[in-house]
Amino acid sequence: MSETVEAIVLAVFILATSVWVGGYVAIVVVARTATATLEPGARVTFFRSLGRSYLRVGLPALIVALVTGGVLARDLGWAGCSSRR
Repeated sequence: MSETVEAIVLAVFILATSVWVGGYVAIVVVARTATATLEPGARVTFFRSLGRSYLRVGLPALIVALVTGGVLARDLGWAGCSSRR
């Protein structure tokens, strides 16, 4: 893989993992606030809606991260930490 293609794949990988991990960090912050401000019934409804909304963003980000991570790891072979140069 050329260096340009590898840089693009790496950028897409970083973006996808940022969306995936950042979504979970945001959910933790929202959960703490929701626990403090919403009644239990409203909280359940809120988190069902939040989960469905996040699924539309998080699942594609996870799939893209797995695919691009696999593409990047493919060139490393089984050693994983050996130098490619």
